[in-house]
Amino acid sequence: PIPTPWLYELLFRCLGRVVAAVEVGVQGVRAFLYGNDILLQSVERLYPPIKRGGYVAVIDPADGRVIGVARALYDYRSIESLVEGLKRGSADPNAPVFENVFDLGCFVRGCRRR
Repeated sequence: PIPTPWLYELLFRCLGRVVAAVEVGVQGVRAFLYGNDILLQSVERLYPPIKRGGYVAVIDPADGRVIGVARALYDYRSIESLVEGLKRGSADPNAPVFENVFDLGCFVRGCRRR
């Protein structure tokens, strides 16, 4: 089963903190809500634990709300390393790091289950 954005919101409220999530920049939010994957250049903040192949909440930094669910293509340390590489100019900014599983834009686009 795939966790829903609403389940993540409830989990964060119960725990009093954010876990297993990625916060993305403005362009990343737009692209994600149109069904696209999250690229390295869009990663603003990581909230461990993040395991390769595991689900994460995707957070819009404008309001802190969960806008969807993605699957990690790398683990937490690997993504951190890629982000550092991006800052040094040695990583591809267009490399996908999270695969879009479900986004709230589906309600507008009429998505079908993958």
